[in-house]
Amino acid sequence: MRHRAQNTLVDSHLLHHAISLRFPISAIELPKIITNKDDLEVLKIENISVPVGGLVTTLDGNRVSMVCEVSGIPAPQVTWERDGVEVQRGGKLYTVDSTTQGDNGNYSCVARNNVGEVKATSQLKILGNYV
Repeated sequence: MRHRAQNTLVDSHLLHHAISLRFPISAIELPKIITNKDDLEVLKIENISVPVGGLVTTLDGNRVSMVCEVSGIPAPQVTWERDGVEVQRGGKLYTVDSTTQGDNGNYSCVARNNVGEVKATSQLKILGNYV
């Protein structure tokens, strides 16, 4: 299709391209976090890796990794908080090595972009080893 503009024939494809350059359309999307709402109880010594969310109960000495899978446009920035205090910037994984009862608390993944912020939280409960 051709359009007549100021006595000049203009190809519609070129016109569309010129309009899109002048008025860029960009998609935006609130961040999203894939969460786990199920409670997990691991009462033996092993490494644990779980999606963020829910209650995680385990024994002293275990390694617990919480995974925060995020999406959004533009790509969200991730931070991790423990009981409301930032403990890590970046990374989809937060790991507590060799847990102790002092690691009990709420661990949150916070995903932010210029559209907004979302948060998902796991409660970590460490039990003593009773042998």
